[in-house]
Amino acid sequence: MLIKNYLHQGPRLRIARLNVHYAKETPLLPFAVDDYLLNGLNKEALPYDLILHTWTTDPTLILGMQDTRLPYLDQALAAVEEKTPYQAVVRPAGGLAVISEPGVVNYTLHLGPHSYSDKLSIDQAYQIKVQLLQDLLAPYQLQLTTGEVSDSYCPGKFDVSLAGKKIAGIAQRRIGGAIGIFTYLSLYGQQDYRGQVVKNFYQLGKQNQATKTKYPIINPDSMANLKASLPRLQSTNQVTEALEGVISQDLGTSFEEIDLAALDQSILNDQVQRMIKRNRRLTKGR
Repeated sequence: MLIKNYLHQGPRLRIARLNVHYAKETPLLPFAVDDYLLNGLNKEALPYDLILHTWTTDPTLILGMQDTRLPYLDQALAAVEEKTPYQAVVRPAGGLAVISEPGVVNYTLHLGPHSYSDKLSIDQAYQIKVQLLQDLLAPYQLQLTTGEVSDSYCPGKFDVSLAGKKIAGIAQRRIGGAIGIFTYLSLYGQQDYRGQVVKNFYQLGKQNQATKTKYPIINPDSMANLKASLPRLQSTNQVTEALEGVISQDLGTSFEEIDLAALDQSILNDQVQRMIKRNRRLTKGR
């Protein structure tokens, strides 16, 4: 398995997990937590080598920074607010718009700067997450494929597809020597509706105007849920426990628990304020 090959083979690594559902009242908190963990690992202020942050949210349209450059962003955001259950936020990691809600589980794998043997390239870090998902599904004889699904939302080189349809996307963020690898996995729910929401968002936000950024022309049928191919994994808890089992078995150690309330609230609040500042461009001029 790739993750073991890339991590130190010396003393046993300390690994931890943090599992949280973030309510609509705190839409920026998961991103603040991710940056808190990345900064903490980079500064060696946290006593772990690897942290798995598993999170779900209430219905949210998560935008990339490039989405904020849409020429008619205000109109697109107004339509999202008025016609859908989603609220919009901007994340710090790269990429374009994605949907998050209880049927979509997000996994951020944080690697501390001393956890990996050699400098990980961007592609190598992405491949770690792909391999983890493949190992997750191996007992069910399901084979994932990777490659850009150009008519999906947030298309990228390491889109993850099953039975010809995209089920997951991967992004990455680095702070110093710490690496955060972000994955959203569409588990259950109305994936065709999610695709239509993002399609409408881009149609209203771009309105056929020429832009430097290439925004996707979305086909909602290009994406699907994991549950469609694997009904046996029906809940976020089942999938999360299986993924944690893959990591724990491979590294030969158990996860320690991190509680959200145990984080340094002053530092976490500073990260929240950074996210608030980043998101001001969504309300500018509205």
